[in-house]
Amino acid sequence: DFHLTRFLKANVPIHNMLEVRLMKESDHTKYGLFLKNHPDSLFEHSLAVRDLIQKHFKFTPKYLVAIDDMLKIQGILPLFEAKSFVEGKRLVSIPFFPFGGILADTVEIKKQLIDAAIKMADDYLFLEIRQRGGLNSEIETSLKDQYPENFAKQTPITDFFIDFHQSLEDTWSNLHPEIRKHIKKATNNNLKFEIKNDNESLEIYYDLYLNTRKKRGVPAWPKAIFSQALKTTNSKIAIIYKDDQAIVAGFFHFHGKEILYGFSGADYSKLHLRPYFLLVWKMIQYGFKHGYTHIDYGGSSKQLNDGKLTEYKERWCNREEEIPYYYYAKNPKNLPNLDSSLSMYKLYGKVWSKLPKSVINLISPPIIRQFS
Repeated sequence: DFHLTRFLKANVPIHNMLEVRLMKESDHTKYGLFLKNHPDSLFEHSLAVRDLIQKHFKFTPKYLVAIDDMLKIQGILPLFEAKSFVEGKRLVSIPFFPFGGILADTVEIKKQLIDAAIKMADDYLFLEIRQRGGLNSEIETSLKDQYPENFAKQTPITDFFIDFHQSLEDTWSNLHPEIRKHIKKATNNNLKFEIKNDNESLEIYYDLYLNTRKKRGVPAWPKAIFSQALKTTNSKIAIIYKDDQAIVAGFFHFHGKEILYGFSGADYSKLHLRPYFLLVWKMIQYGFKHGYTHIDYGGSSKQLNDGKLTEYKERWCNREEEIPYYYYAKNPKNLPNLDSSLSMYKLYGKVWSKLPKSVINLISPPIIRQFS
């Protein structure tokens, strides 16, 4: 890392007395302060998320920071060195989460961070940046001009948001009529809601979560990562019960004014009671009560689940945004193709969904590390 830091200092243009280098442990307090004061900071940028990925997925953090002559951080680009037999050795911001990417006070600082990341990426198959809202158009144009064969932008996934209206009543009245009908049905079924962050809730949640990972044909995150998240981040588990039986549970993160819908799980024999609809509505009520302004309902692609999940989220949400994935590869042949990857996941999913839950729980950790 010492040699890499020296390389970056020698090769990245310095403007306004800025130094772009790898983050040190002594920078952690300044990093946290930068996130606290930056309006676009996300849950994914936090050091707590960095620690989750490093510990449970064994990827190596390579966080870039732009520091001025007063030793104040003016920009960040969190990166991980991710290694797998499937996707090779690459740099990703941020693996296993929908977003990450650059935060900086100016376009010029963003350019310097990208320049540094591209220089680092020459030693990897490719660089991948997931950026909420996308990069500045000036930056995109510059990258396309500078690296016409080595740079690509892909947007196969859409992120969905439930923006709250001025009042809970207005939010309710603006929901799709079908959504309101299902919420009323769930309410008439005498379902119970609770939100907690204890070990008992984790056990309930994880058992339901494995049901859903099996149903969708995808590997499961290890239970330990959820346990650590409950202890080190502002996260909670919301559960819907029928009588004393948990039938749906969701894992939620809280950051700033945003509620981030992480993962969920269900007893599929009880879906006729419409518990998912009540879960989301109760989280909207919870959000209003505690000063949140919206729920990030997560990403989806029409290529997966026959587009059913996308259709479901479209009915709930009043805002959607493309999730841009930016790629740079020294060898253009190494640029990934997300559309073909999603098609491949569909094939794998059919096989995975046939496995017992116990096997999914056992083999998921080594399997999921192969992807990001």
